[in-house]
Amino acid sequence: MKKRILASMLALVISVASFTACGNGSGANTKANNSYIEATDEEKALAKEFLDRAPTKDDKVTETVVNEFTELLKNKYKFEKQDKILVSGDYDTYTALGKGWFDAVFGDSGIKVEIQQSVDDNEPSLMERGDLTFANRMLYPYLLDKKNDPDNKIIAVWNSDNPPKEIISVVVKADSDYKSFKDLKGKKIASSAAGCPYSALMELAQREGWEKGKDFEHVNTKEYTNALLAGEVDAIVYHPDTKVSSILLSGEAKIIDTAVDGGVYQSGGGDRVIFAPTQFVKDNPNITHGYVQLMEVVDAYLVNNPEDAAKVRESIDRTPAESSVFWIERATGTLYTNPESLEELKKNARGFSEWLTGVDSNFDAPVDVEDGFFAEEFFNK
Repeated sequence: MKKRILASMLALVISVASFTACGNGSGANTKANNSYIEATDEEKALAKEFLDRAPTKDDKVTETVVNEFTELLKNKYKFEKQDKILVSGDYDTYTALGKGWFDAVFGDSGIKVEIQQSVDDNEPSLMERGDLTFANRMLYPYLLDKKNDPDNKIIAVWNSDNPPKEIISVVVKADSDYKSFKDLKGKKIASSAAGCPYSALMELAQREGWEKGKDFEHVNTKEYTNALLAGEVDAIVYHPDTKVSSILLSGEAKIIDTAVDGGVYQSGGGDRVIFAPTQFVKDNPNITHGYVQLMEVVDAYLVNNPEDAAKVRESIDRTPAESSVFWIERATGTLYTNPESLEELKKNARGFSEWLTGVDSNFDAPVDVEDGFFAEEFFNK
């Protein structure tokens, strides 16, 4: 653990100033540069609506809509005094950075937004040291973090809609004869022992009536693509993100199944949350509101413009654009805000943690979602 935390501390911090070539100067359609395109009346009206509601799948969110929204958003709140905000690197944060949208919203208030890379699994420690402000994770790791957070030092400020089943993939080598998950009985299946893919794997096994260690062998590894290609395992169950999409796009592997349709994971267990240090949220409610609202609109932009968003990220951290598009198209549900009430969100988180107690040794009891789990003023009542 100490090595992993040290690695996070030494990870490259990407600042807005370091990427002027990818920000406003790259053609981001803001009033600060010569490429600004005036929004249509319809785009202006839509941007104005987003000040009071989150985007939905019916909204056509263009770059011009986002630009118009940033102009409105920075005037909605009087941001508290902060020199910088450190956020975890993800598809939406890279896009907001590269397009100049972070600077458009927070720059006039003297706030720089920087991306902190390689933070996964170390978010609470980084937040406690002031090295991370906002993290972007799925519900499972947040539940695990809250289980180990008796003093409520972190708190969720946003919850995504439910994911599509395609957000989890059962992947095998392309030349294998496996057609679906049921063909893997008696085989070696890899996933990380603590994480979303593992919970999805266990739900698939429950669907088939299988027992781990008897009907299949679980291999706990983070070197899953190498293990699959080397023939060390018969299948992997993971998100089709960059590491997995690379072997799918190359034709070395194929998808034979997904998360259980309508199951625990697809019905909410795979939701995504944004969380932050509890004290920061209390001291900086306007910054928090502004950040969450900006990311809601940027996420909708990703869904509507995956190729453009992918190119922006590629220009910053060299993630292949086709891999980013592959993921965005399979994570669409988690790029929109959950419309359910706060009580429904609590019920979902509680139900998922209760289910985990029966399949995951990391959870010996349900997580308390009543006190300090959600920053309640940020959610539907």
